[in-house]
Amino acid sequence: MEERHRKILQRNRSSLVKDLDPSALYDGLIEKGVFTQDMVDEIKSCATRREQARKLVVDLETRGSRAFPLFLQCLQETEQHSLAELLQNGAPAVQLQPATPTQAVRPVLQPLPVSSPMDVDKQRKDDVPVYPMPRPSTTPTPSPEGEYRLRPQGRTRRDSIQSYKMDASPCGHCLIINNVEFDPQSELSNRRGSNIDCDKLESRFKALNFIVDVKTNLKQRQIKHELSALSKKDHSQYDCCVVIMLSHGTEVSHNRFPGAVYGVDGQHVPVQYITNYLNGQHCPSLQGKP
Repeated sequence: MEERHRKILQRNRSSLVKDLDPSALYDGLIEKGVFTQDMVDEIKSCATRREQARKLVVDLETRGSRAFPLFLQCLQETEQHSLAELLQNGAPAVQLQPATPTQAVRPVLQPLPVSSPMDVDKQRKDDVPVYPMPRPSTTPTPSPEGEYRLRPQGRTRRDSIQSYKMDASPCGHCLIINNVEFDPQSELSNRRGSNIDCDKLESRFKALNFIVDVKTNLKQRQIKHELSALSKKDHSQYDCCVVIMLSHGTEVSHNRFPGAVYGVDGQHVPVQYITNYLNGQHCPSLQGKP
């Protein structure tokens, strides 16, 4: 979504939450490709009309450049004219054009900065933070354990904030590794509640048109096997790849990717090792893709 349209929605959010009838919009938003059925079902799961309206507006901001004019069109079609006029007054240049069901609005992925690892108590092994996938490297590495270096991006960026336009359908593969029950000898506690997070992530990435594969309770060698299998897939027809690790973590020294993720056997996999599996050397079909 264009920044000026996003600001209009944010500026008028209180009025939208107060007066919007989201239930009247769902069919039109699905038909026009603004939302998928899964996304609408997630909005409907909110308990009250106000909560549904708020989530609809927030989710709308994550959709593509046609989301705003198509939303205005849905408002007019459902006779919510006062809200349509309110938004149009802030965007006089918007022209409403009919959309066919095949003109789906694709999500736009904005890469996040690499986070620093959380403080870890040396007497216990805490959850590791989630790191974004790095950009691919042109520097050959002998193995995934080798040193990792970033290379300049050859893929055209959509704008100055380095966002990627997602055109492929599906967008790409999403691997979720969810470690919940740990071996007693690992001295790591079971991660109660992780299945809830995993289910929500699976639902969200399916709604974003990813091929989602969930693996549960993997040992160190099994984690490496799944990463290796993912790197050997042909990603050429996709625009993105996502790896989500839900597990305990620990500190491991590395200048760019500190930290490591534990398998259920208590053996860890360094974050650098994980990222190297998907760099340009080991996964050429992901080169230049987030």
